[in-house]
Amino acid sequence: MKNGPNVPPELDLITDVVLAYRPKPKTKAAKRRIRRKKREEKKKELPTELVTA
Repeated sequence: MKNGPNVPPELDLITDVVLAYRPKPKTKAAKRRIRRKKREEKKKELPTELVTA
């Protein structure tokens, strides 16, 4: 992210860190959505094996 010729690279790095910050969800519903999303991703990664006897 280049802001122009007069901006020092250190300030560019600080700006990148600040803009990349994402606060954690505070509400119960938001936390539930994130947990559900993680569960679905895990399910896609590790398909359950069918055991036939």
